[in-house]
Amino acid sequence: MRVPSVKEIIFYKYEMNVLQAEALVDLILRGSQRVSTLLLDIDGSRKIREKGIILRLNVIEDIISLIKSTLMIGEHVFWYGNDEILIVFENVPFEESVRRANEIRVAISQHHIEMHEPVENASFSGSVTVTGGIVSSDESRDISDIIRLAKIRITQAKQEGRNCINATQNAAMENYLYKLTQYELNQLEQLSHKRGRELGCLLREAVDTLLLHYPQFHGHRKDREQKVPADAFYYATKPTVRL
Repeated sequence: MRVPSVKEIIFYKYEMNVLQAEALVDLILRGSQRVSTLLLDIDGSRKIREKGIILRLNVIEDIISLIKSTLMIGEHVFWYGNDEILIVFENVPFEESVRRANEIRVAISQHHIEMHEPVENASFSGSVTVTGGIVSSDESRDISDIIRLAKIRITQAKQEGRNCINATQNAAMENYLYKLTQYELNQLEQLSHKRGRELGCLLREAVDTLLLHYPQFHGHRKDREQKVPADAFYYATKPTVRL
């Protein structure tokens, strides 16, 4: 059996992390009256990624460890895959969640990282910043909608300047990202009414269908489409045996 590459294993670990994070956040949303969800994206992560895949993962783990050390009761952190981190704030006002989000953002920007990865012979020394989008459960309790809104806010924040937390939605930005004409919106609304399903669910289904054709695409221009053998999934999912 062929041993998969590090990139193939990380791809499947990323997919499982996304599913696990969404499932846990969904449980929190179901069990708490008031929830704020923060999605952080590491600024300039491509430079670290180009130095080494394992180095990039080590940097992300270091940032998550820092976040864990600052968490308070009712706060949870998850690696969402790629260069994104999810943080959930339970049962606190939205304004307080935004304040805590900015405290975490500042703590990350002031944290010095000194790291060397011997396998890739790659090093990183310095600090990183993050840009975040935060969404209240009053806006939505659907985890897919929450992630979508958070990513829209991150996109807007990165256009206006990085190293910040965006808590407001820009409707024009959302329409720009979808690039749907009025005719297309009308057709989708008719289909939504006919099927008895929400418009957002139909859009997510369309995106999921599209991604089935491009399983290796992560939004990075340098990524190449290629078939990933099932062996990689076995290596990523099998339990670790400690001797």
